[in-house]
Amino acid sequence: MAVGAASVVLTQEFTEHAHVHLVKMDTGLVWAYAKATLGEISDGPVDVDHDARAASATVDDAKVTLRVQQFDGGRTRISVTARKWGLYNDAEAERVLEKIKRGLR
Repeated sequence: MAVGAASVVLTQEFTEHAHVHLVKMDTGLVWAYAKATLGEISDGPVDVDHDARAASATVDDAKVTLRVQQFDGGRTRISVTARKWGLYNDAEAERVLEKIKRGLR
């Protein structure tokens, strides 16, 4: 997995369009797995912001952004968006999220 040093920008728009899943797992473990999964399926380098636990990469011509956050009750939230040709692509975001979820089982 190639990792870039660029900052990943997360906005309110990201939050509104994100596909979200909660897991009862350690946030650090989920972050490591989600980042590695994005690296495996990406078409190029992954831009990572370790402090924000956010990463973005191009997957099948869509810009995919993910974020992993510690949530309440010992749960971790995984959020994924995808944009293709300037429009949000729900199918691609859901496909990436499902791949991450399958690996965490």
